[in-house]
Amino acid sequence: MTRLQTSRTNFVAHGCRAAGVALHSTLPLQTLLSQCTAATLRISNQKNGRRNQVIHQEATRDVTCPIAAIIRRVHHIRQHTSDPATMLGTYFTGHKHVAKQVTVTDITTALKNTVQVLGLSRYNITPADISSHSLRAGGAMALHLGGVPAHTIKILGRWSSDTFLLYIQEQITGFSAGLSTQMSSTPLTPNAAIKPTLRLLPS
Repeated sequence: MTRLQTSRTNFVAHGCRAAGVALHSTLPLQTLLSQCTAATLRISNQKNGRRNQVIHQEATRDVTCPIAAIIRRVHHIRQHTSDPATMLGTYFTGHKHVAKQVTVTDITTALKNTVQVLGLSRYNITPADISSHSLRAGGAMALHLGGVPAHTIKILGRWSSDTFLLYIQEQITGFSAGLSTQMSSTPLTPNAAIKPTLRLLPS
């Protein structure tokens, strides 16, 4: 199996496959984008101290396809360097192709700007509520709403505890804001099966 290695200290694209056949990362970009159906990322280290954990992703063939994103990252890096220790979050800019790293602040700023552009305040989501960590919380919530079992969400998010359940509960609380008022303002339809009775308390 031909392996694709782009990072030693962060994410490592461990393999890119099409119908079970490994594809080499030096293939033309469009070939990889059209044929690659899955990829495996190996995390050499992370803040919880766990090493060499593996994340497997499959192509979705839409604008948010994780495989297409990985391929574009690797292609961009390979255009500027052959150093196998280059982090997957590295990008090159300017006429001198200076290497820079995507930072937590960069991601948070982009997310806050997106909240404003999309006008998400109407859903009780403001820029002040958002940070880079919202991606993990939002991913857990999306999986939950998609009917994915809690234990599977825990494995996919690499959580060692049930902390992710707090993310789901907090977001449900945010989505529920104002629902009580809306429910109370909805006209009630008489139901013949329910006969309300008036009970007077003794004075």
